[in-house]
Amino acid sequence: DMPILDSRRISCEGGKVMVPLICEDGEPRYTTDGSEPSPANGSLYAGPVGLDKTCTLKARTFNGDKSSFTYELPFLYLNASKVKAKGNGLSCKFYSDPAIRSITSVKHLTEERYKSTTTVSVPSLQKHEEEDWYGYVFEGWIKAPVSGVFGFKLDTDDGSQLIIDDQMVVDNDYNKGNMISTGSAYLEQGMHRFRMLYFEGHFDEKIELGWMLPGSDSYVKIPAEAFFQAK
Repeated sequence: DMPILDSRRISCEGGKVMVPLICEDGEPRYTTDGSEPSPANGSLYAGPVGLDKTCTLKARTFNGDKSSFTYELPFLYLNASKVKAKGNGLSCKFYSDPAIRSITSVKHLTEERYKSTTTVSVPSLQKHEEEDWYGYVFEGWIKAPVSGVFGFKLDTDDGSQLIIDDQMVVDNDYNKGNMISTGSAYLEQGMHRFRMLYFEGHFDEKIELGWMLPGSDSYVKIPAEAFFQAK
């Protein structure tokens, strides 16, 4: 069978994230350079793989003349930035277009649809006249209280994306009503550039952003104290 991640046993040691895999009978091999594992390529898996940079972990099991499908794990390793924040909060850029079905993706939050900018405490729905076909871009910094692997969850209606340090962490850009998408990244303790995009197509609207702290097994709402404005 194909190797898979044993997410409950992920740990950190000496600045590296130790990524354990569940492997069945056979010879499991892995790579971190984007190449395909083969009997002649990659390292033999003998225990958790130590990762200290952004990469794609690929693993595959070989048994005689048979082999499993390739397991792929995109892994984000994000170092903290040394910045002096302005204070708690995020900037919130507002976009709208009255035309029917004009905004059905965060890609449609374009310059010609920009209306205004305000400051908010957390990503959330704002008060305005528009009921449909609008969107927000929340920007600033997010502070990781500790170093470790953080889980993130976007629960939105309609679509959204979460980008940290210019890396896509959660892609929930769908025009299909309420959907939940998750992602994860190793964050070094400290400040990280934060960007969240959201659009409302029609009917219901919702924004909920949560994180799972290292060592936890449940998502909680990210507190306002974790967000900071850029200078």
